Amino acid sequence: MQIIHYELIILINKENKVLFLHRRNKNIFKAPGHWGLVGGKIEQGEKPIECAIREAHEEVGIILKQEDLTFVNVAWEKVTATPPNQTAITETLIACTFVARTWQGIPINKEPEQHDAMEWFALDVPPDPIWPIHGQILKAWQNLEFNIYDINFFLFSSSFTLATTMFANTNAVLCDSL
Repeated sequence: MQIIHYELIILINKENKVLFLHRRNKNIFKAPGHWGLVGGKIEQGEKPIECAIREAHEEVGIILKQEDLTFVNVAWEKVTATPPNQTAITETLIACTFVARTWQGIPINKEPEQHDAMEWFALDVPPDPIWPIHGQILKAWQNLEFNIYDINFFLFSSSFTLATTMFANTNAVLCDSL
């Protein structure tokens, strides 16, 4: 089983709405047809906060600075998906989540090959269908609930350093210095 580290950004505008991207049904094998937060895979040697800054620019064309981002939590889930013309793969996705209320630029869909829509939704009325882990992260952040939702989803928070121990397959992951 592969472990994928990625980050998510809860972008909140002046109307207190969150930006979501709708994942295309074609060429997307993880949560196709679902709404998701801005974010993406962390590249080799990249810190989660650096990834958040890069992904925000790549996906929606905005410029974020480190001081614009506040760390929220770390979450993980196991997913099994089938890429086109391949066999099913199981991955553990570990997401560091940040929130931003300020940035430079106007968000636009810069990856139309991956996302066929972009829309702002009220915090208390998320889109449907939403990628399950994204919905749970958003709900937990809103309610300040940091607990176990089910066997495949674990959520916790800390202000400076994080350590995640995953008991599935005895894998251990350390996220220090965000």
